[in-house]
Amino acid sequence: MTSPTTHKPLIHQTIRFLVYAIAAVLLAEFIRFDARFGSVESKFSESSYTEYLQSLFLFTSSILLFITYRKSPTKNYVALLLFGLTVASFIREQDIYFETYIGKTTWFYPVLVVLAFSLYGVIKNGATFLRQLNQYRQSFSAGLFTFGFITTYIFSRLFGRKVFWYAVMEDHYVRGVKNAAEECLELYGYLIILIAVIEFYLLRTKKTA
Repeated sequence: MTSPTTHKPLIHQTIRFLVYAIAAVLLAEFIRFDARFGSVESKFSESSYTEYLQSLFLFTSSILLFITYRKSPTKNYVALLLFGLTVASFIREQDIYFETYIGKTTWFYPVLVVLAFSLYGVIKNGATFLRQLNQYRQSFSAGLFTFGFITTYIFSRLFGRKVFWYAVMEDHYVRGVKNAAEECLELYGYLIILIAVIEFYLLRTKKTA
């Protein structure tokens, strides 16, 4: 007869699956809500709720990764590298504010500083980083983060190309439709990254408990 404790990991995983599935449903409803605002051409612009939520997802991911990096018995340099990526993305999402109040492409300089800080820590502790990376790559979080990264930074960019949407809508091309597709897919990618970061945080918490 199996012990109840043997079913705990399955129960926990099922609960997390349901929570993440609900998060995806709520995200879809949030996008539908945001679509009500603005004209067709201005929907999902830089000032849309979708853009704000993208920043919130990235900010939350960055905080969790920094906590994971600092709270590990041996500082986790995989978390530091991922922290650099999410913070750089968060800063890049604020490009309209940098360009409005400071100057064009000025967002690039803080991004460079953050990435330099992260890479310095990773390179300086290269042996530890590689050992931690080898452990991380076998985790559920690593697969999710990879998928989220590809979705956000590769597929959504290709999916949002004008040449594709001109082919779809031909003479009826509407920029707002293209923006909606690209920004909503990007938001979904950021949700996957956030879930991956939560899984990473939970994994490190479990190991240090």
